[in-house]
Amino acid sequence: MSLRSLLMVAPDAFHLGWMGATRRLFHLAEAFRALGYETVLLAGRATVPALQKEIDSEFPGRVLRSRHSGDYPWIFDHFKNSRRIWRITWKARGQEIYGSKLSWGWADKLREGWLLKCLARFGVTPSLVWGVSAGYLAGAMTARRISRLLEIPWVLELHDPPRGVGFGPDKNRVRNGFEELLAEANSIVVTANSYKAKLVKDFDVSPSRIDTVHLSYEGGVSDNIPVENGHFTIAYLGSLDGGRSLRPLLEALKRAARTERSFVRTGRLVLAGKGLGFDDAKKFIADDMVELKIEMLGQISADQASVVLRESSVSVIIQPEQSANQVPGKLFENLKNGRPILGIMPAQCEAAAILRHSGLGFIHENDDVNGICNSVLSMWRMWRDGQSLSVPNPDFIKQFSLDRLPAKLKPSLVKATQSLGSLDTTNDVVTSKGDADNAS
Repeated sequence: MSLRSLLMVAPDAFHLGWMGATRRLFHLAEAFRALGYETVLLAGRATVPALQKEIDSEFPGRVLRSRHSGDYPWIFDHFKNSRRIWRITWKARGQEIYGSKLSWGWADKLREGWLLKCLARFGVTPSLVWGVSAGYLAGAMTARRISRLLEIPWVLELHDPPRGVGFGPDKNRVRNGFEELLAEANSIVVTANSYKAKLVKDFDVSPSRIDTVHLSYEGGVSDNIPVENGHFTIAYLGSLDGGRSLRPLLEALKRAARTERSFVRTGRLVLAGKGLGFDDAKKFIADDMVELKIEMLGQISADQASVVLRESSVSVIIQPEQSANQVPGKLFENLKNGRPILGIMPAQCEAAAILRHSGLGFIHENDDVNGICNSVLSMWRMWRDGQSLSVPNPDFIKQFSLDRLPAKLKPSLVKATQSLGSLDTTNDVVTSKGDADNAS
């Protein structure tokens, strides 16, 4: 099969490790190949070089990394603390400057000549640009710039609602830039129906221009039987940034240990990931959680994460109020295991609705420590007595399989490429990948 080329732009690709947004980019590239496109990923300079070199080499496509990670002077860009100091100078100039520097400074700094040389060296002539924005607009801004340069269509994918646009106080400059992007994109993709509804309502975007494509999981649905290790294992894997906190869970486990003393002997909590919330968790554990068996693994690979989830009795998803219009990627990875998922999140958010329909969800608001404690103890007692802890809905869960992703993406590609002829409709997924290239 002769493949066309697609240039995916994600400035912060893989910076949080193997899970969540990283899996999304991997899944997109695999689905694009099934639809007749090879993927070249354009990203910023790796801020964690060893980790990102490892992930880049596994990506099912080729990776181009610019020499810059943002709109910083070269000498500042190579050190975390110096970048932080430089951001302070932006903030001192006002929130409008600060927000716009973060949202499109990387796009402004990208050298078009370098990009064209790299594409020529690869022998690649993209027919489509796919711009990914997660929190800031740099991916979309760059995709639009490249689209104009190469005179090809582009798709705007919003993993997360941009900061300063529609949630809390707006930043006028960022909002204006966002509205231009929404108007100019050939197609728009979001990862949650609730955010699509917000774009339609608050930004007057036609619903026909927006497709919701939820995140996906790899492999088949599990048999719902965790690896027996003698412990009732509760696992949290992922980041603890953006308002996510383990404090409600830890408070609930402390109460559970006081209510059922035997819970302490068999209960086990496994934590993996990165973010400021882990520092808070360590302090709380040191002060108040000395009895329960707790393992903190730090940042782990996708394979290690799969092992942890297979060995868990219950997994935990935390969704703060300010992220209610997102559905975290880890939710779908957990769904396929067919085991209970403790959702600490707004009761009416989209993630909670998905968990309920899956038959796996135990949903509690962030401040419902008592309810979290009761759910944990209820599941523990069923585990102790050898009962099944949940009744999964496999037909509902299977719709989020990676196998279904190409069909979900195809309408967005058709909208964006109508002037380029019909899409290749093959359903054969090609699994070989191109050479990774950390270009400088």
